[in-house]
Amino acid sequence: MVGLVIVIIFATLFAWAWAVRSPVAYALEESANEHGVEEGVSRPFVYAAIGASDVEGTGAHNPETESWVSKLAGRMPAGTQLVKLGRGGITLNDANRVEVPAAVAAQPDLVTMWNCVNDAARGVPLPLYERDLSSALDRLTGDTDAHIVLLNLPDLSALLPGADAMRRSLIQGGIRQWNRAIAGMAATYGDRITLIDLFPVSEHVLAHPELISTDNFHPSSEGYMWLADYVWGVIQGEKLLERTPYNS
Repeated sequence: MVGLVIVIIFATLFAWAWAVRSPVAYALEESANEHGVEEGVSRPFVYAAIGASDVEGTGAHNPETESWVSKLAGRMPAGTQLVKLGRGGITLNDANRVEVPAAVAAQPDLVTMWNCVNDAARGVPLPLYERDLSSALDRLTGDTDAHIVLLNLPDLSALLPGADAMRRSLIQGGIRQWNRAIAGMAATYGDRITLIDLFPVSEHVLAHPELISTDNFHPSSEGYMWLADYVWGVIQGEKLLERTPYNS
């Protein structure tokens, strides 16, 4: 019964932000680093970004260049090729049909995947999401040598100004349930996957409203920069680039 209540809350509170849209054609490989290709490097570092409107940069002043994945790619080795695969409003089930195969085809060195907010907000049953997550990670780890950086659910209740404590608590309970499932799934793939937990840092958003765009949901240009910095800090701290085929 509690699970049903949480699903209803998710669907009611966030359906407005995730209206169904016709998917646009995914971006092909493109250069994402302003420094150019280093001499002596036989091939570029390839970074594939699987996701939704965050990859498209929705909410930024200049979505094409100010999404968090674009900013993140700019911190990677000179000449990095960014494969932007995000489609606004997509669920992981749909991403498994269109984004994951495209990522595999690119044979990337690093993949970031943030495909959980749409599923949770639309009331996708958690067991079905786990099935889809397993399919995605099986394909990415089985058909590429890339290191996978997986992002989970932030505290979406932080985006509800004026929400009472009971409502926030219910939403947070549902998010923690999803994040436990995501963490458990990621752990089964060992060191091929690094999980970035966004829940603990979500409160930072409350203290910095400039990180949220005018739609009160998506990150702003500043928010995307903050997220890129945060993810890059994990990549550097865990020395993840050293685990990629590029450096093997």
